[in-house]
Amino acid sequence: MNSNAPFDFLRDRLNLSRRTFLKTSASAAALGASGLLELKT
Repeated sequence: MNSNAPFDFLRDRLNLSRRTFLKTSASAAALGASGLLELKT
C-alpha cells in the first residue's frame, strides 16, 4: 500500500459524489421545470 492510496481513494469518492450530485440536481431541475410548465398552462 503506497502513501498515495488514501488520496486516490478520497479523490475517487469525491468524483463519485460530485457525479451523483450533478445527476440529482439535474433531475430536480427537470422536475421543477416541468412543474412550472404545468402551472403556467
